Amino acid sequence: MSTGLLRTLLVAVVLVVSALPAAAHQADPRIATVLDEISPSLPAEVIVQAQAGVATQLVASNPTATSLDILDTAGRPFLRLSSSGVFADLETEEFFTTSNPNGAVPPGRGGGGPARWVQISVGSSWGWYDHRLHPELTRAPADLTRPARLAEFEVPLRYGEERFVVRGQVRFQPLLGAFSVSADPAPQGLVVQALPGKIPGVFLSNPQRLSLTVLGRDGEPFLRFSDAGVEVNERSRTHVEDRQARGSTVGPPSPEPSFRLVDPGGSSYTWLDARLGYPDDLPPEPVLRAATTTVLQQWGVPVQLAGEPAQLTGAVSWVPTATAASAPAADEGTGALLPVGLGLAALAVLAAAVLVRRRQA
Repeated sequence: MSTGLLRTLLVAVVLVVSALPAAAHQADPRIATVLDEISPSLPAEVIVQAQAGVATQLVASNPTATSLDILDTAGRPFLRLSSSGVFADLETEEFFTTSNPNGAVPPGRGGGGPARWVQISVGSSWGWYDHRLHPELTRAPADLTRPARLAEFEVPLRYGEERFVVRGQVRFQPLLGAFSVSADPAPQGLVVQALPGKIPGVFLSNPQRLSLTVLGRDGEPFLRFSDAGVEVNERSRTHVEDRQARGSTVGPPSPEPSFRLVDPGGSSYTWLDARLGYPDDLPPEPVLRAATTTVLQQWGVPVQLAGEPAQLTGAVSWVPTATAASAPAADEGTGALLPVGLGLAALAVLAAAVLVRRRQA
């Protein structure tokens, strides 16, 4: 790898770290959000789950024609999902607070006027930072060796004309291990590196300046690489989620693309991507009991490379505490096993350092 590309990678990692919010809910990896029940039961094809990230999100999927509404504490819907797509009421403050892990609302937004529904995704699923899952002053208990219930929460829903309630709790779990994300060798002509964190990141370089388009979570064009440089679709769901996870205030996504040249003459880009993350706070019980590292799932990001479909791929693994603590250095090119409990900044710098050492070996 050239010195210039290594320098680009290190700058990209620094940008990821410096752009993240200084604080976010539930930064302690031992504190987990657990959904206990949805009462009464929703239809089997309608799914609501908690998903780990910079802050825990609720994620809903509703492929049916009947609308699933997410309600605020006063009973007003601010999100609506169905097979027709995902819509947001831009007059509700809750849409904007739940779009940001820190709950910030852009000035002049969410004024509480008559409902103004706008389509924000052509898909039938959506994730939002519902701050009812993030009780203030949630702290680890005095006894750090035993699980404990720290808080409870409720989130009201409406499916058609019927009301539902999602109930759950915030729990303390002794630290058992850590998630590790890795990237497979990239398609020819590209360089890709997975950057670990609550929401993992992707560093992508196109040094040969091939015609390249990266697709977002809804299949929309997200990034375009050309001789002119790197363009980002500011209406892409993946771009909006990346900006929100970094603590930026951005507008909602839209099916209509809007590209902006963000790096004239450039050939690389770094972003946070939930497709690389594991959806739960902990892996299944058999994995937790295992003494060795376990591959949990594969991830994939589709691209169009020189006019042909291709994929950036990799894996998400669970590294038990004992394995992480005793892991050798990564000089042999076997990949780093990350120390448990480090923040994203330290992990991202470690990822860059490991890549530099591996390429220079």
